[in-house]
Amino acid sequence: MSGTTPSPHPFRRHSLALLAIIFALLASSLALAADYTLLDEEPGEYTLSCRLTADTGWAAAAEVRFGFDVRSPTDMAFVRVGGGRATLFLVAGGKEQPVGEPRPFQPPKACAASLQRREGRVRFIADGRVLIDAEWKRPLGGRAGTLAAGGAQLSEVVLQPIAPPLIRDDFTRDEGETDQWQVLAGAWRNTMITAPKAEAARSANPFCTRASAAPEAVMVNGDWFWETYRTSVSAKSVDASTVGIAAYVQDAQNMIQFRWEAGAPDAPRAKKLLLVRNGRVTPLAEGAGGFIREQWYQLSLDVRPGHVTALIDRYPVLSAATDAFGQGEAGLLCQEGDAVFDDFVVGSPASADTLIPRVNPVFVSDDTMAADQLYLPASQWRPVEGGIAWNWGEYVDDVTLRFPVRALGGDPATILLHAPIADAAGAAAAYAVSLRKVGEKLTAELKAPPDKTAAGSCSAAEADEVAVSIAGGTLAVRCGSSEVLTYQDPTPLSGRKLGLSGAVGSLPNLALVTSSRFFDYTFDGAPTDWFAGKGVWQVTTRWPCQPGWTFFGGTHDENPVLWTKHKYEGDVVLEFFAALPMDCPPPPGYARPSDIDAVLCGDGVELSSGYAFVVSGWKNTKSAILRRGQVVAENASAIFHEPTSNNFAFHRHWFRVRGERIGSHIALWLDGQLVASFEDPDPLPGGRAAVWSFHNGLMLGRARLWFAQEKPGGIVPPLASPTVIPPTPRAANAPIADDFETSLGEWQSFSSPPTIELAPDSSTAASGKRSLRITDLVSGGSFGAYAVVTPFRATDSPKLSFDYRLPPGVRVNLYLYLNDRWHAITLTTEEPPSSATTILGRLEGIQADDKWHHAEFDLLTPLQALYPQLKAFTVKYVAVAAPEESYVRCGIGGNGRGARFWIDNFAVGPRG
Repeated sequence: MSGTTPSPHPFRRHSLALLAIIFALLASSLALAADYTLLDEEPGEYTLSCRLTADTGWAAAAEVRFGFDVRSPTDMAFVRVGGGRATLFLVAGGKEQPVGEPRPFQPPKACAASLQRREGRVRFIADGRVLIDAEWKRPLGGRAGTLAAGGAQLSEVVLQPIAPPLIRDDFTRDEGETDQWQVLAGAWRNTMITAPKAEAARSANPFCTRASAAPEAVMVNGDWFWETYRTSVSAKSVDASTVGIAAYVQDAQNMIQFRWEAGAPDAPRAKKLLLVRNGRVTPLAEGAGGFIREQWYQLSLDVRPGHVTALIDRYPVLSAATDAFGQGEAGLLCQEGDAVFDDFVVGSPASADTLIPRVNPVFVSDDTMAADQLYLPASQWRPVEGGIAWNWGEYVDDVTLRFPVRALGGDPATILLHAPIADAAGAAAAYAVSLRKVGEKLTAELKAPPDKTAAGSCSAAEADEVAVSIAGGTLAVRCGSSEVLTYQDPTPLSGRKLGLSGAVGSLPNLALVTSSRFFDYTFDGAPTDWFAGKGVWQVTTRWPCQPGWTFFGGTHDENPVLWTKHKYEGDVVLEFFAALPMDCPPPPGYARPSDIDAVLCGDGVELSSGYAFVVSGWKNTKSAILRRGQVVAENASAIFHEPTSNNFAFHRHWFRVRGERIGSHIALWLDGQLVASFEDPDPLPGGRAAVWSFHNGLMLGRARLWFAQEKPGGIVPPLASPTVIPPTPRAANAPIADDFETSLGEWQSFSSPPTIELAPDSSTAASGKRSLRITDLVSGGSFGAYAVVTPFRATDSPKLSFDYRLPPGVRVNLYLYLNDRWHAITLTTEEPPSSATTILGRLEGIQADDKWHHAEFDLLTPLQALYPQLKAFTVKYVAVAAPEESYVRCGIGGNGRGARFWIDNFAVGPRG
């Protein structure tokens, strides 16, 4: 054996070297931990933010660390940036372990970085990208700090405690005030309603903000550290090509945008979810379908680090994954023109769909509106009968009742949920939650058939709120932040009625009822769940004699119609408070007081497509229910009584109209009284709801909608505007003979812009190659066109003749204007009596069978009989139109949108 010293075992040698490296790393780690600059605070949720810099660039040895949950050098966590990556580490018992996969990241010479510490989550954002997003189960606690080494530097370190994002702004302030907004581009100003002499203090919704973009307008609000939120706004383009909303705004060149362009329903790439980084725009997602100008929409963005979703009118339209920004402010935008915005909200996505109505305090205190219970919570409850106050609602699934603890006393008040019917038998079959407050203690007892019980209690302060709710079979009672009781019913009750019994007291006037299947509109904001089918719907004056009072209403059309955008299937109830605007200030104040009307199960175009509920219709002679245009129930006593401005019971009253479709039962209520009902053996399918009037405007103070199921629908777009063909002037005494081969003669629309299309049609003619096609572009309307506008003498040209092709469903008559009034020649519809129109005669044998026929009428004979004292009969105009006093002007009974008929060889001349 040699005398040399043996070599160590290779494994032992390598182990010793490995241990030396581990001890060195541990010593380095502990040294680094000791070198953290720890902040004094121990906050809850927070964002730790700073700037990373390296004057000579990031060397291999450069690194920074963002420590969090630091309880000691051996019990902490951190994010390390260095070596070309960002890595999350956990230090437990002095051992440092990477968590998840590192993310490649080489910082630029300078950039911003943030660590977001949230309950159950940690994120790291640097250079405008979310690099780490990890679930984190360790509880919040410990301090936070930073460390820089190897030439890297940290500056502007901020520890920002986090509160839930919350902004509500209806822009109620002077024109130039921007409040917390920062204008990044374009011109922005707050604007008040345009109604003459309107007063902001007495208006339902007096203000909005208006943007003027050339090419772009952008305005932002909020906090830089917001990371999970929904931002929403009501938007309406005046003439802007694009409207939009932004989130994660860093500055004018960096943000996420949702832009929406005007266009047809199938316009490609009209919806765009965009990443704007350093001014460069990158599409994240795109979709078809443009918006309609002068209609309100709700635009929303749901953002959380790593994902963004765009919504229109509460429904998602685009979604994308993106690591961009991960936090930032919210904003509004438009392009190429003007747009108006209202009802800006930032909040939690989870609570974004809860609609809590707001009311002008002046309205609440007004004696007249209080008498009608227009804005009082008590209007949701029927008067106490048999010891029970029943809610008017139909709550198909969930419902929550909230009220202050102070509304309770020593005697128990009982909340009845999911009762099958609103009577004593229904109360016995409901969930009955009895609540009692004695001293500082609230007790709750639940009873439900057959033998379901539960009970609980908690301390309760006068300022606390009680919430009683049921959803998906789970009934819960909460008081403030305490849970009083929870009961999971394996066989939930299926009733829909909500009631109060026992010591009801002031509960009906203090309780707030909410449900995911119930909307309560006070029109304090833009009507984004509705669209104008006809007329102009905006905040406007109800009484010209008191113009300061303004409410939401529809005007500028003989048949204003407001439709819901969404469709409602199954059972649905629409209840609304409405009035007629005063249209002639001298007494009697109202020219044609009638028609506060509604529709359920409609198609968004035709009032005759569903159930129509007509209140004080047919010139204030009856109320009725119509099924697809046919009267199925009526009541001649349900009318407006003494509808004049001298009768304040009418003049200042808000009529409460309610239409119900519950199973096969269809019912109309007025001011809490049943007016008419019927059982439909073949109930109509679901559809949209509408409110409308005829020969009046319509003011809406409030609307409530209960439904079984909602489906997105959107706005039904109008028919395309026609190409207007100028009429051909006719010389005085020239023959009136239109064959439409080369021109339309004097034929022209009644209105501008036109609601009909006049066009030569080469596909059909009575003779020759062309005829005149007249198409209705709206449902109902005048369907009117002038045929002759150059006066002629009926004594010289008494013979009126023409060829016609009238399909079924077209309801029009001929009209002559002479002797300062209109005269009707009936064709396909009755001419209702009118003080403005005299019936001249009837064209016998008219056939509406969509085939060509010939018609002639002698004008002179009936004119001589009507006006024997006249020797000459100068006709100023000849026209074709729907009767002014007929509901066909509303599309009921005929003249649906798109209806058309044809005229050929139209002539007025001598006999023979």
